[in-house]
Amino acid sequence: MAWQRSEKQDCYCKKQPWIAYVLKKYHQWLLAKIKH
Repeated sequence: MAWQRSEKQDCYCKKQPWIAYVLKKYHQWLLAKIKH
């Protein structure tokens, strides 16, 4: 069963940069909204 766990971790690691990118974009959008 160990291979399943590592596979899930690989999937999460692949998704992480995307999540970080979205959070950054969302943060920039929030800051822009607050300024207006």
